[in-house]
Amino acid sequence: PPEIDGLYDVYLLENSAMTLGFTVQDLDGSDIMMELTDAPDYVTLNFETGDSQGTLDIAPGWGAESAQVTLTATNSEDVPEVTSGSFDIFINHYPTLSPTETVYILEGESTSNEVELSDVDGDTISLNLQSAPDYVEYVASSGSRGTININTYNGAISGDVVFDIDD
Repeated sequence: PPEIDGLYDVYLLENSAMTLGFTVQDLDGSDIMMELTDAPDYVTLNFETGDSQGTLDIAPGWGAESAQVTLTATNSEDVPEVTSGSFDIFINHYPTLSPTETVYILEGESTSNEVELSDVDGDTISLNLQSAPDYVEYVASSGSRGTININTYNGAISGDVVFDIDD
């Protein structure tokens, strides 16, 4: 029967890409046909019947889910022999900070906004203020949520609030 080598579990960020190479051989020397028998839409097989090498292009987009891939090799003997190989793709999703809308406020006024960082993968995440104008304060209530307090004054200049996010 055919033998498939080079498949291994893959760990990727969403909206990234990689190519996984593999080899396939038949000990009897017959040509081999390859097929993706189970795979998400973001996996593409590149293989020509009769070759001994191929690739799998893996390119999960935003929001893509983890999945298992099964690749099947069939030789060209009178009674075809079939072998399957599988591997898992684990997709890590970017954390989401909400809300992220722009805040407009007049000089001398104040406001507060609750912010929260979430992660659909359930990873340990943290949110830390990196930089902000001098009239902005971030008060953390946990590692992934807190309150942005904005207390402007006359002559205050607009600026960005930037967080470090660990995932």
